[in-house]
Amino acid sequence: MFIYNTYNFGQRHTFGITFELSPDPEVYFGIWLHGHFCYWINGKCLDDLYYGWNLGNDILYDLEEIYKKKSFQCSKEVFDADAQTLLHVRDSDIDNDVNDVVKENCFGFIGTCDFWDRFEISFIVATFDELILYFEHEDKGRFILGKYDEEKDYYILQSEFFLDAGEVVPVIKEAYEWLEARTQQEIAAENERKAREKVEDENGGT
Repeated sequence: MFIYNTYNFGQRHTFGITFELSPDPEVYFGIWLHGHFCYWINGKCLDDLYYGWNLGNDILYDLEEIYKKKSFQCSKEVFDADAQTLLHVRDSDIDNDVNDVVKENCFGFIGTCDFWDRFEISFIVATFDELILYFEHEDKGRFILGKYDEEKDYYILQSEFFLDAGEVVPVIKEAYEWLEARTQQEIAAENERKAREKVEDENGGT
């Protein structure tokens, strides 16, 4: 059984990110950089740290999408809205289903998939039945965690958590930049190894 090398960013009791890198030389190399990943929100680990990930490819790409392409700022009306209502409206907008919930809870914007995509950070760790939304308004942040109910056919609120906005994006940035640098370091080392092997082969294995 391997003892994974653990790297933590942020604070687990508010918002944090954990990487665990495998020491196994058969999988711990180059862009494959095998290991584990999880978010920490309000002291809870979201995802199973025992589930293996390709950190140097899949996780790095997803963190880059979140850090570089998402904007979490929203209006005060959206930020203060009831959490379950927000989940309903998101489902309706994405399904293009203008139901009674949407009609009764109009927030003054035209909801689209692109709009809701700005606030979703769950595609890294969550399964298809889990949803993590993160909103910011001025200096405040808000997480909304939902779980899909097959019988009701929409997301049910699991929990929500408020914190300072400055406790989230800087953590994502630090974790992304560290993983990017580590991945490039491993790729360079792998390229050097291949170059040495090529020279050895050309010299008859000596």
